[in-house]
Amino acid sequence: MELSNIIELKIENIGYKLVDFKIKDGRTLKYEVVIYSDNGITHRDCQIVTNLLMEDQEIDKLLGEDYILEVSSPGIGRRLKTIKDFIIFNGKDIEYCLLNEKPSFGIIKGVENDSIIIYDTKNNLEKIINLKDIQYAKLKDIGG
Repeated sequence: MELSNIIELKIENIGYKLVDFKIKDGRTLKYEVVIYSDNGITHRDCQIVTNLLMEDQEIDKLLGEDYILEVSSPGIGRRLKTIKDFIIFNGKDIEYCLLNEKPSFGIIKGVENDSIIIYDTKNNLEKIINLKDIQYAKLKDIGG
């Protein structure tokens, strides 16, 4: 099982969602973990997840001897790039722009296969949009 899958299972067991996981190779390996909760993420939540990951022997063996672990929240303005992103942030307000169109605002209403259901608040209508037709989408608010 991949490290990101193991981390995802561990943090889901305590009520968080894994939004992103990156490994940055530098002088010291850096593991970046981005978490989300419908109740919002506080500094305390980041500390809880950090402690969980650093105290877990299975994960500790996979991370190695010398590393930096950074746990954070997605933040307002986070770009949504994958179907998983739209699933995690279902119900949230977004700004989005379709290819060759002007930006608009909406609420994520769901996901069906490779399409996202968005209620367009600017035009008061529901749209079903294929992920490949979205130039960009970003969070407007991540509160609960």
